[in-house]
Parts: sequence; structure tokens; C-alpha cells
Amino acid sequence: MDAAVRHSVPQRCIGWQAAHAAAGAAAAEAARLSAAVNIALVDPAGLLAAFVRMPGAPLHSVEIAIDKAYTAASFGLPTARWYAALEGHSPAGRDGLL
Repeated sequence: MDAAVRHSVPQRCIGWQAAHAAAGAAAAEAARLSAAVNIALVDPAGLLAAFVRMPGAPLHSVEIAIDKAYTAASFGLPTARWYAALEGHSPAGRDGLL
């Protein structure tokens, strides 16, 4: 098929087995740290692939976890790197995004 005729591009995507294993590993580490958290894993498009809500995790952070995972996927930037990425911007800009 001619490249100009293609309408889609194959993209790797996490399988349910790997998403389940990653969520379980994250929950195990959180338990080791005595933390109750919500864990969201998304595919490259930002669509939810796995979710774990540990007992006692804040109810309101369910959507926050999903939104953070979506944002990381859509920008291609892990949450931990946002501070460095915005370092050169104004305090108002940083505060509005962080």
C-alpha cells in the first residue's frame, strides 16, 4: 500500500496483563510505604488501561490519578518532570499549571 494512502499508524499499546502487573507492583510498593493510593495506568492515547484503588485511598483522588496519567501520556512528560520543564516560566504560569 502506498504510504500516501495510509489512514492509520500502528502504535504499541500496553496489554491487560502488563497493565495489571504494573498496577499490582505499584500497589505493593505503596503498601510497603504504608500509603493508600489510587493507581491509574493509561495507553499511549491516554485511555485507561488499569486502575487500582487501595482501601483508604482518598475518594477524590480517583479522578486526579486518572487525569494525571492522561496528562502524562498526552504531553509525553511524566509528572515528576513538569517542575523542571516549567522552571523558566513565570511563577504565575507555573502556579496555574502545577
